[in-house]
Amino acid sequence: MSDYKGDNILEKLGSFVPGYAGYAQREGRRKTDKMLRESLARLLDQQKRVLDSAVQMILKADAIHLAPEIDAVKREIDTTASQIRYAPCGSSGFFDLVQVKEPELDRLYACDLALKTDCEALPPILVKLTNADEVTAICHEARECLTAIQEAVVRRRTVMEEV
Repeated sequence: MSDYKGDNILEKLGSFVPGYAGYAQREGRRKTDKMLRESLARLLDQQKRVLDSAVQMILKADAIHLAPEIDAVKREIDTTASQIRYAPCGSSGFFDLVQVKEPELDRLYACDLALKTDCEALPPILVKLTNADEVTAICHEARECLTAIQEAVVRRRTVMEEV
């Protein structure tokens, strides 16, 4: 019998392959990166419910002319969430010629942290949608926030392309 007491026998076998331990660590970081981006995309998706409530509010206030502004923000949230969700994850296979190394992953994580900060700025903006008189200004502020998020996605993509 084996004296291996770990959770995953494949990790034990991989430990015999030179360079595998670093690869496994990078792979874990990539999975974490993917989970972070998925959670940020879900956070943005959840904001569409706030916008749906805002539409109900403007209907009750007989301000239907404001619905297109809210709808534009909702469409931009959809686009931005998809950009985040399907952004490249910085993965490279064990035998790939081009390997994503630790410094590149660190730069990528710095981009992800900025992206997280930008995404978390949107909900407090949209929560202010309680008064039909403020809808235009709040939608403008939300679009500026979404532009900042999209710019963070572009910066992230630039880091990926530099690898």
